[in-house]
Amino acid sequence: MKRDLKTDLEAIRYELYEIAEHAIERALKAEALNRELVEALKRAHEYIGGINSFYGLGLQVYGWHLNGAPEPFDNFIDSNGGCEAEEFVGRVLTKTKEVLGGDE
Repeated sequence: MKRDLKTDLEAIRYELYEIAEHAIERALKAEALNRELVEALKRAHEYIGGINSFYGLGLQVYGWHLNGAPEPFDNFIDSNGGCEAEEFVGRVLTKTKEVLGGDE
């Protein structure tokens, strides 16, 4: 009986080791994915901000509606949620950094 208990404890120890190893592997993958998501949010925020920097400059876009007529670029930005999108992505980016810790 003593030998069975030792064997059972060794089996349990091995299973716990496997579970811990799997958990560490998943945590490392999640950490890498989190870094990628933060980088994607940063790039999206910068890109949207770049487009929005043209707002109010009086630029005209020709053929936007495929009719060849000029239309203010501001209309294009407005119809695509430019300012709201930039603010939203900025809020999500800030919250993500807070939750994940750090400003990577």
